[in-house]
Amino acid sequence: MSSSLLKAVEHAGKYFNCWKYEMSGYLNGRGLPVDYLFYNALESSDQVFAQIIQLKKNRWVYETACLRDEAQLHLIGVSLVRKRFETFDQLAALVPEVTDQSSSILLLMDSFYVPHSEHYQTAHHPHSYVITSYQSDELLKETIYNLVDIVIDDYKDFPYAASDLKLMYESSLPTHRAIAYFDIKSDSRLQKERILDGYHRHLRQYSDNYVLHDQVIAGIDSFDGFTDQQERLYHLEMAYTFMAGSRYMYARFLKIMGFQAASESYYEAGEQAESLSNMYRRYGLIGEVDSEELVEECKRMKEMEQEALYAVRQQAMVSG
Repeated sequence: MSSSLLKAVEHAGKYFNCWKYEMSGYLNGRGLPVDYLFYNALESSDQVFAQIIQLKKNRWVYETACLRDEAQLHLIGVSLVRKRFETFDQLAALVPEVTDQSSSILLLMDSFYVPHSEHYQTAHHPHSYVITSYQSDELLKETIYNLVDIVIDDYKDFPYAASDLKLMYESSLPTHRAIAYFDIKSDSRLQKERILDGYHRHLRQYSDNYVLHDQVIAGIDSFDGFTDQQERLYHLEMAYTFMAGSRYMYARFLKIMGFQAASESYYEAGEQAESLSNMYRRYGLIGEVDSEELVEECKRMKEMEQEALYAVRQQAMVSG
């Protein structure tokens, strides 16, 4: 199986961490209806404010419920099988068993030991990869494994000899190691009623007071707890990038359910959040903030959020 069968879900890199990004890309590449699993991708801007601004979390460690419970995969007929191996030889024995069945292996390792990684020999950082295939190299007299990684919101192949992959895997601490693969049943069915129930459940408990937007509108200097303007802009950029990804993923779910008007509203909200994220990045580069422009665009964002939530609640009344 080649990495061409991993098809990135558009905008998913703005929302998911590497594990979920690769998981969704694999399912999407296999032609499975992964968009149904985004029924709870709508994140409250209040929580985004709490985690990314107040707690200063990076967006890839945001505690989102979407795809948190891997049992959710059963809703589209997929299981995720996890394994714990101490040695690379145990992993190597699993590779033919899984890849020969047209599946792939999700592999978490410490990128400090992965030569193509930006963190190679500079920082210990758990990161997930995908083993999609293997082949014998007669010249090297070794097995070559195809490792797939994220490169600018897409996937790229990185072939590694068994001896190299063994070093990467066994050097990684147990806390920075994980193995999983997919089991896709041929007789599985889409559990649309359970998905709809999950969607309604999430929407009933969802609330948003738009604290993040209101704080920006009150003035960017009102964000305290940061060492300087650059750090403040960096976290605001992350917050709105994450918001954009959340809205884009939620719009995909609404669209596949046939909720067209609500889907369009959230897609437009995603575009506005992305525009604001780009604005923060631009301010950081030029070292100057256009307060009037920022307040105007953030007011627009808040209005779009309110209109989109109204549209989705109206649609839920019809579908419920």
